[in-house]
Amino acid sequence: MANPNVDEQVLRVIVNRASPRPADFRLRKGENGLSLFLGSMVPTTRIIDAVQAAGKKGELTVAVIPVSLLYDLGLTIVATPGGTADREVNAIHVEARFPFLSRLILRLKGRTVHDEFNERVSPRIAQAATILG
Repeated sequence: MANPNVDEQVLRVIVNRASPRPADFRLRKGENGLSLFLGSMVPTTRIIDAVQAAGKKGELTVAVIPVSLLYDLGLTIVATPGGTADREVNAIHVEARFPFLSRLILRLKGRTVHDEFNERVSPRIAQAATILG
């Protein structure tokens, strides 16, 4: 299920703090999209455990992001292979990405995907995201 409905939510594993920060939703150089998980299909504790076992450090929690916001920001949601050892968690892994045409326009403007995402998209996601629990 790579195209969730506008009224659904996706999850992002982040370091546990009082409220999300833009840094929690940044892309690193060379990344195409923000790593997310489809909501409510696997217990969040299992997602957190799988991500932690894959190497993410610190006390982790889950931020909930409305899919409608991602679509409003011009992003698409693409099913991608997860990087954990848990097959069920990997099966619900998706990325929020700029569509091909947007990436092409950015390239023509001399902008990188991660710079555009981090400057324009990450702050908006941080404002709308809520910490689960």
